Amino acid sequence: MHRLACDKRMKKVWRELTSRDRKSNHFQHEIHEAVETDYFSKKSGCVNRAAWIHDLFLAQTFEQSVRMAAMALPDADKRRRKLCRKLAIILQSDAKRVLETYSARPPSRQQRERAAALQKAAEVYTEMAIDPDVQRLDRVNATTFSIWLAGCFRNAFGKSLHGTVANWTSVALDQAIPQSSVREWCRGPWGMERKKPK
Repeated sequence: MHRLACDKRMKKVWRELTSRDRKSNHFQHEIHEAVETDYFSKKSGCVNRAAWIHDLFLAQTFEQSVRMAAMALPDADKRRRKLCRKLAIILQSDAKRVLETYSARPPSRQQRERAAALQKAAEVYTEMAIDPDVQRLDRVNATTFSIWLAGCFRNAFGKSLHGTVANWTSVALDQAIPQSSVREWCRGPWGMERKKPK
């Protein structure tokens, strides 16, 4: 939250989203509303509904992006790795227990096969706890965040603002996200955009 609120890179984002036309004084990115009404909360300090709705949208989007970023940042991965370590210990313990017999006879073939399967699963979880695929996880988080934010802008303004999304995502996830990647993700199978015909 501190980074989104104070990072210098966000100045460019807020400047883009709050810029106004010099002649009409309307926002460069006006929010499209399905219902025509002039109502707005005068307690908000806004001069009209357009400014009020605009402020509400930015505040809600900011709050939601803080929550999404918190889930994507290393703390979440740290909890996942801790869980992997616990699961590995449990599986190793189960593998030993399966091989236990209450007689002088050695473990049966079925017991050995089950123990081997449990031990193999434990090794996988141990590897995930020690060396998780952080790069892949970062890419998934950045893709999901970018597509969500671009969708918010598209629904509100009628355009995705890929450059603004790239800057916002870079700050939120503390990664360098180029505009070209955001455009590619939004036009990919999980995005809602389609390439314009040439």
